[in-house]
Amino acid sequence: MGLWHLETLVTAPTLFMGIGAFVWVPLTFLLASLVIVLAPFVAGYAYTFQQLLGCICIHGLGDGFTLSAFRTLHHTCLMGLGYLLLGQC
Repeated sequence: MGLWHLETLVTAPTLFMGIGAFVWVPLTFLLASLVIVLAPFVAGYAYTFQQLLGCICIHGLGDGFTLSAFRTLHHTCLMGLGYLLLGQC
């Protein structure tokens, strides 16, 4: 038999999903923190209603980044815990 087995098709994507989550989640927190901090400051200098509305929408986008990152982190941790405890996901 060669170096690669059929099980590699199952384990490799799971491994890279975990690596992607560990890379993406901190980047998402950094981006979300930057957006959540800067949007209210820019909104404070808004001269028109459209500028204010745009800043509030961008602030909501940062909130969405934060919520999705928490959900991804929570899901990744539960999958890892299930794999460690039960030997499967």
